[in-house]
Amino acid sequence: MKTFIRLALAGAVLLPLALGLALIEREPLVAMPLRATPEGAKAVKRLFHRVRAVTVEPVAEPTVEASVADLEHVMAFGARVYPGLRGAAERVAQGIRLRLSAPVPFAPGLGWINAEAVIPAFDQGPRLAAARLGRLDLPPELALGAARLGANLILGERFGDRLLAAVPRLELTPEGGRATLAMSDADRKRLFRRLAGTLRGGDLPSPQAVAAHLRALQEAEAQGVLAGRGSLTPYLRFIVEQAMRRARPGEERQELAAAIFALNAACGSQPFSVLIAKMSGKDAPPPPRTAVCRKVTLAGQDDKKRHFVTSAAIEVASTMRISLTMGEYKELMDSIDRWGFEFADIAANVSGLRFVEAFMNADPARWPELLARVKDEDSVLIRFDDLPGKLSRDEFVARFVNADSPAYREVMRRIEARAAALPVARPLPAPEG
Repeated sequence: MKTFIRLALAGAVLLPLALGLALIEREPLVAMPLRATPEGAKAVKRLFHRVRAVTVEPVAEPTVEASVADLEHVMAFGARVYPGLRGAAERVAQGIRLRLSAPVPFAPGLGWINAEAVIPAFDQGPRLAAARLGRLDLPPELALGAARLGANLILGERFGDRLLAAVPRLELTPEGGRATLAMSDADRKRLFRRLAGTLRGGDLPSPQAVAAHLRALQEAEAQGVLAGRGSLTPYLRFIVEQAMRRARPGEERQELAAAIFALNAACGSQPFSVLIAKMSGKDAPPPPRTAVCRKVTLAGQDDKKRHFVTSAAIEVASTMRISLTMGEYKELMDSIDRWGFEFADIAANVSGLRFVEAFMNADPARWPELLARVKDEDSVLIRFDDLPGKLSRDEFVARFVNADSPAYREVMRRIEARAAALPVARPLPAPEG
């Protein structure tokens, strides 16, 4: 019995160690990180709209075509979500080869986790021609089954099975592939809701809760509690106070999320309010446009108010890293469009993220301490007067090349450092006793 126990203990120690040695490698499989570019941001947006188009209005042959360049742009987006992630796609004789390299989570200095898969053409459901994880060559069917099981466990509702069933056919093209989609609009919405809930760790607030907070904003303006003009700061204090007053014990964060979505409906992006209403799964219309907040500004500007509020709402619906990515990609897309790229807008985005993060990460019992720090705009919005001004696409490329250049990263470092130093973002002191 003693020998058995010793062997069991040795196995418990050595097996994870051996597995770690097999999976972790010193060098990344993908040598160079992908670079986020304005064109790449546009490509990701176009691909999303192609998927949406064939699910919203089903056609006889619902197909979506993507090149290997499109896939690399998606992976570049992923690299903004998961810092350090590297990806590559190429067309090979057997199909489309995808390679990913990611630093070891929580201990990037340990090395890299590398993965590689070759996706061939198929017409009876997805399959792999080859798969590799770390130093281990995996049987393709085993690798695909493990991926499906992982998605089932992480997303729930057997979404791994659903995802594989949603792509019954893949035809290879010289540039990439053309996939047939068997996904309804309801399935697509359900998947996005599940992904959002997994990332956020909970369900979206109900449309009724959002509407209640929107009515509270309207009544506050009508009664003169909120001025209806001037700085956004009183509105930020108001929504937190309302969330604290309305929330039942243990539901403070959910109530604050509803209040932030209501603030976005009044002061932020209407398209995002429409998206939230669709993701709620309640078949409720989005909050209507109101006269609330029309003359309210941040740093004297309407667009900075909208950037701050919308980024705060996105933060509630996802993670901070993903929210920052959305903000950056919006600005990259704007650099192609007529609006141009503006670091001041990113500064407002990051400030909105920090505001929400401060409250969502704090014990609700200590929200009054945080709220006491929200005194004026300097409490919640970082300085941006010395940041580079609005840039056209050509000006952005000439000055920064892309969003992974040292010059761009230096400006982002300054923005992040200033955001971390905001009064509302600084850590609360340890409780006495």
